[in-house]
Amino acid sequence: MLAAVDEAMSAVAETRDRVAGQVAIATFNMGIPLLAVPLMQQLSSQEPNLRVHVQQDTSTAALRLLRQSEVDMAITCRYDFLGPDPTGGLATVPLLFEPFVLLAPTQSHLRVRTHGLSALADEFWVTGPQNSGLDIAASHACESAGFAPQVKHRLIGAQNICELAATEVASAIVPRLSVPAKLEGLIVEGLALGGRTISAVVRAGRQRDPNISLILRTLQAIADRALTGQSTESLGVAS
Repeated sequence: MLAAVDEAMSAVAETRDRVAGQVAIATFNMGIPLLAVPLMQQLSSQEPNLRVHVQQDTSTAALRLLRQSEVDMAITCRYDFLGPDPTGGLATVPLLFEPFVLLAPTQSHLRVRTHGLSALADEFWVTGPQNSGLDIAASHACESAGFAPQVKHRLIGAQNICELAATEVASAIVPRLSVPAKLEGLIVEGLALGGRTISAVVRAGRQRDPNISLILRTLQAIADRALTGQSTESLGVAS
């Protein structure tokens, strides 16, 4: 029934001769500086009659809000070592794959390059809250290297994890685009640590709505530029 309503809404919207109205988007934490803010900046000048409303939530909660028609779009992230989220009745548009990187004290970089992640088996780590995506990412990478990380610090948000790692008292595994330019010297290059796929999700049938279609195209263009610029600072967005 909901899909039929969305199809009907999109069919009516297609008859409009201009983009106008409002679109509500729910997004995970890093989706705000990475995608939502650049989207709003671009559309505010190019399409002033289209208003974008943004709210922050987890990917799971964003999908729930989308299914309940409380938002029009969800920007989500899915970790490659976890199973896919159920997307029945939804249309998913992958925007980019963001690799994980290791931030480690500079004096340990040579050891890590020589011996791999196991060189940090006796060192301290900072990651997200227990059972969060970042916590699972760190545990998965370390266990694959043969050890359990000694987690001494747990913070909410990849940006905060990066800032604590900058003190060089603990190592961290974080999404690449969360690392500000000033901390790129802490990245140990050449490690395969997996990553996450960032996607835009809408209810099936809404893609033909001109408002939704424009936002999807704009998000894809922003995402295409993101990894080229690397950090969110390079995108002109607060990290």
